[in-house]
Amino acid sequence: MTREKTSVAPAGDLIAPAPNTMSDKARRAKLIENLTAAMCIAGIVALFFRNLFFGEVVATNDVGTNDLLYLNLPLRALYGEALKQGELLQWMPFKYGGFPVFAEGEGGFLHPFNLIVWFLLPPVSAMNLTIIFHAA
Repeated sequence: MTREKTSVAPAGDLIAPAPNTMSDKARRAKLIENLTAAMCIAGIVALFFRNLFFGEVVATNDVGTNDLLYLNLPLRALYGEALKQGELLQWMPFKYGGFPVFAEGEGGFLHPFNLIVWFLLPPVSAMNLTIIFHAA
């Protein structure tokens, strides 16, 4: 009885990587196709939500009475005006006889995105971008 010699491949060689069958030209064409599709989708979304981007509408899921329109937007508009004057709003004088702004738990008044957006944009556009940014 003779024994045959068998060789065992190292563990890394058991599964060979799939050969790259796409040429550079095909890879570039696929990339352009994917980018075109992404741009089309982004354009459709931007078209659908165009009123949000131009400050014509506030994004809300509740019609009529809601905290967004009656508390958050006025408070943040006042906050934005204070930022534009180089101040940091600390007291809201127009609601319930006044209250400290940083005690309001939903404002995020020191968040870097909020500082930039509320300083640069009008209130409705800033509110929409804040909602979109935090929802994404």
